[in-house]
Amino acid sequence: MTTAGDLKWRVRFDKQGSVEDPFGGTLNNQWIEQFSRAAEIVALAGGEGVQAQRLTGTQPYRIRVRFDSMTRTIEMSWRGVELLNGVPQRYFALKTAEDMDRSREWLTLLAVQGVADGGDGAGA
Repeated sequence: MTTAGDLKWRVRFDKQGSVEDPFGGTLNNQWIEQFSRAAEIVALAGGEGVQAQRLTGTQPYRIRVRFDSMTRTIEMSWRGVELLNGVPQRYFALKTAEDMDRSREWLTLLAVQGVADGGDGAGA
């Protein structure tokens, strides 16, 4: 059971979109900050897969935030960014978002670390 004391991390949620550059052009597929929330981040059991004949490790996480009008808008095309004093620390690709206990109190996100944009935060 999650309590307010478990929300020890800060997670920013970004979505991809188009932004205007300083010269009046358009930059596509840029990460645009939406909002941030206090969150609980818990590492789950990882796994290994084969990609391009190389073994790749994945680290899934459970991210839990309060269920509110903003967190209800989170889509799986978004990414989560763990912040420490406002500085990005880890990037998460969001896989699912559910109100697991059906109480409309907590939103549980299943995520994978480092694959939202290659893990460097530079965008796609």
